Amino acid sequence: MCCIFAVLLLFPIFNVNSIGTNYSCSLESGEIFNDQADFGYLAPRLPIHKICQGNSELVCSDELTFCTGKNIFFDFSNLKISQKSARYRDDVIGPGNVGGFCNESFDKNLLDGNLNYPGYLTSWSDELKHFVSVENAMENCDVIFEKPTILMKLDAANNMYHHFCDFINLYASLHINQSFSQDGNVIWWDTHPEGYLDQMFGITWKAFSNNTPIELKSLDQKKVCFKNVMLPLLARQRDGLFYNSPIVPECSKSELFSNFSDFILDRLLIPKHQAELEKVRIVILSRSTSYRRILNIREVSFSKILFKK
Repeated sequence: MCCIFAVLLLFPIFNVNSIGTNYSCSLESGEIFNDQADFGYLAPRLPIHKICQGNSELVCSDELTFCTGKNIFFDFSNLKISQKSARYRDDVIGPGNVGGFCNESFDKNLLDGNLNYPGYLTSWSDELKHFVSVENAMENCDVIFEKPTILMKLDAANNMYHHFCDFINLYASLHINQSFSQDGNVIWWDTHPEGYLDQMFGITWKAFSNNTPIELKSLDQKKVCFKNVMLPLLARQRDGLFYNSPIVPECSKSELFSNFSDFILDRLLIPKHQAELEKVRIVILSRSTSYRRILNIREVSFSKILFKK
């Protein structure tokens, strides 16, 4: 309870006085918007379920959308990455491949009751459903991560929209976990034989960690032990953040998104330049697919410049 209170105190996600004044909509709509796309979104995703307690800990939110663990292991003997290995696999962790020593309590029923929304980018249920309590959990480890470590299941790296679904949810997870250090590790949970190629937006990881991200395939066939690990909110949750977001009409100016923007710019040392009011630069990203193209692009007043015949 003290941890939840600390989150609410430092990040007042139910600050009614700000609802309807900062947002560009009515107070009633603003309250909904706060829960959908601002810090109010975090409250239902706080880790309240103590699945494992004792020498090890596993604490998760509803439906395992966010979890933290201490002194737990993952055995990647079933990973077996080859040229035929597919991306977005849900069979990496099998029976006996994940666990800890829950010598105080292990609530298997609580774990089983939060496995309703499986999916690679929806929850961590596929990776945690086989969690067990074993006395020798932290023995015979091939790799031990002493520093806090973030496990990241990832959306497409070649699309800015999809990839920033990863980053905004990771940023939100830092607030939930109350941890903003850049001294931890990041593991890319990707099962493709070529690994996770992040050539266009890879620099963004420096906002979250000073250490080079670690490829999951480098841990193939190894038992990996974590002293402190976070399994963050994922890119495509049900009623998720940024992707699948059911936003109330007419509302804008989310402080969560504004703070995320400032966070990235600050961590990457990108200066903010004041706009020149006399000059306006407009960039149109034109897509050709039927679902993504701008239907009236040729009607835009300046489109004749773009579509000269």
